[in-house]
Formats: sequence, C-alpha cells, structure tokens
Amino acid sequence: LLLTFFVSISSVSSLSPFLKHYEPLNYHTSDLARVSRSAQSHDNVRLEFDAFNRTFKLLLRKISPKESVIHEDAIFEFGNETMKVDRVNNMYKGHVEGDGGSRVYGSIHDGIFTGAIELSNGKKYGIDYATLHHSSSPFHTFMYDVDHINMPKTKKIVKRSDGSSSITHESESMCGLSDPKIVDSLKVEKGQSTSPIPPPNRRSKREKKPPVKNSGTVDCVF
Repeated sequence: LLLTFFVSISSVSSLSPFLKHYEPLNYHTSDLARVSRSAQSHDNVRLEFDAFNRTFKLLLRKISPKESVIHEDAIFEFGNETMKVDRVNNMYKGHVEGDGGSRVYGSIHDGIFTGAIELSNGKKYGIDYATLHHSSSPFHTFMYDVDHINMPKTKKIVKRSDGSSSITHESESMCGLSDPKIVDSLKVEKGQSTSPIPPPNRRSKREKKPPVKNSGTVDCVF
C-alpha cells in the first residue's frame, strides 16, 4: 500500500534567531493522521514536499517494537506533563526516494511528521514543531539545514594540570543534529534501526507517574 501526501511551503518572518534559514511546512494533517494510525508494519507512507530547491519524497514505514531502541517504559516530559512513548503507532524510518544511501527517522503524531533526514551526500536536515519556538506560528512544522544553525559562541575556561588556564570560544548546540557525537550515534550498520530525535525540551526517563495519553484517535478505511 502506497499513500502519498503533498506539502506546500510558504515564506514567513524569522522563527528563531539561531537559524539563518528555514522553510515552513504547512499541510493538512487529517489525512496523514488517519493513514498513519491505520498503517501496518508492511505499509508504506509516502510524504512528498518541496524544500531547499528540491523535491523530497520520503518513503516511510512503521518501526516495530522489536526494532525500537526506546525502552517500553520510557516517557517524554513536556513541562509538568508526561506522555508515554507509543512504540507501536508513531515511530517511522525510511529513506528519500532516489537516494539509496539516505536515512530518515521520525515520528508522526496527530498527522504531523517530525524527525531527521540524512542524504547520501552528507547533507542533514531536521523537521521540527514550529510551536515549540513560536506559540502563535501559522504553520505546524519547519525544515532546516543543520549547516544553517547559527548559535552564539560561549566562553569556556580550560584549566591545565600545571595550574594555568586558557579561554576558548565554542558554539552552543541547538539540537542533536548539530552535535557530532549524536550524529555519529545515528550512523548504524545497514539493517539496524535507531530512534528519531525527540523535539527540543523533551527528555526520556523511566515512568514515575501516570502518562498523558496521545490525543486525536482516527480511523481509516483502505
């Protein structure tokens, strides 16, 4: 089963001072929500959109619980609320059509895809929730090239064993894709799986209190 969704983009004012450039994604989420909730592990979900002067055709399939590297008791925290990770319905992996060496990992919640894209030529992109950066954003997600992340430099004092010290300037990291150690951890052997990068300000831990269930249950007839 192959299902296709087309995404449109539009120009908007600055979303974050730390991004030199990004492109908003603003598509109807109801169809993707319905299909993603009904798709089985053997079904493909195809998401197609234009960004960064090219067409991205993402061919995704659900990650089974056996493939997931997320613990079954893991939860994400959103401020004072917690949400249990849905390891069956929301996690996806795949590739960009026409680029056999590419990798795509992410999740679909309520018809919205967020995640990471790495092309075979080394280019890396992220798709993130716009409302995490601007509560009144007119679009739900945006796509950015990790090379366009522009973080301010911070001072770091290095103390040596002889008692001397020096000051260096380093750029802070905005997200996992801009951290080489995290990027390297995503590079797994062919045939293995990894988990999508969680949106900012979410951290995973063992469950300590009842989780908040995902909202938006949908049905689909194929």
